[in-house]
Amino acid sequence: MIMKNIAKILFLAAVLAGGLASCKDDSADNPDFGPNEVYIYDNKASSQAVTKDVVQNLPMTVSPADGSVECRWLLDGVLISNEKDLTYVFTVKGTFTLRFEAARGNRTIGKNYEMTVTD
Repeated sequence: MIMKNIAKILFLAAVLAGGLASCKDDSADNPDFGPNEVYIYDNKASSQAVTKDVVQNLPMTVSPADGSVECRWLLDGVLISNEKDLTYVFTVKGTFTLRFEAARGNRTIGKNYEMTVTD
């Protein structure tokens, strides 16, 4: 009976050790980004309705996330922010083109949104 309990304890210790090993930092397994690589991860609808005079928060995810990506938000071609996440109040009714751009090295990528502002 003691041998069975010792065997169970050893088995559980081995399972636990294996589980802890799988929690190691895997950043070493991630590939390095090239000097011009940049990605935008976004699932927002390309057309959105928002309310005039209400704060809008539009978070973005870019990669790499090491601070090497320059971000820009443009409203009908006019720069309104250099932040990755936009906090903005639309003060005029109408339909506008909102563009997010991410740049790294000599590569710039972007995504457009049609924003319809209502009362």
